Amino acid sequence: MNARIEKLRARIARIKAEEQRVDAATLDDTGIGRQVDQWVTKQVTIAEDKFFTQGFELAHEPKYPGSSLWPGLREVLKHDPEVALAVTVYLNQEAVKERLFQAVKAGAGDNQVADKASALQALRAERYQLECDEEAEICKLEEQGVEVFRRGDMDPRAILGLPA
Repeated sequence: MNARIEKLRARIARIKAEEQRVDAATLDDTGIGRQVDQWVTKQVTIAEDKFFTQGFELAHEPKYPGSSLWPGLREVLKHDPEVALAVTVYLNQEAVKERLFQAVKAGAGDNQVADKASALQALRAERYQLECDEEAEICKLEEQGVEVFRRGDMDPRAILGLPA
């Protein structure tokens, strides 16, 4: 086999391995912090929308003697565990953020990537260019009468000369 094609294929294999590593990576600390903040913000919104809006009942006397002062609030917490969680988070936002960040960070491992989408895009563009180079080399060899097999996992666009 042609040495140039072998070099191209070796580089393509390394890039594919890197793509798999990046694809399997977790977010970096900044990304984890952003995700935790978004989750806590969502819980705060749920608490405000589904629990604290019921506070109007505190402005009234109970309708029936001996009944709870807060029947609506109690029923919301009793029948909707999502709201109970949201209220707990609402009341302890900073502590929940810190503990959740530490738990997520502990499970994230060492394979972290800041911007997975752009890293994958760059790797795929580099691999596509190498596959185009490989196809050009194959075509040159075929013109010289040398039979070269194409890889089965080659991007069809590179074979057909289409843009990525």
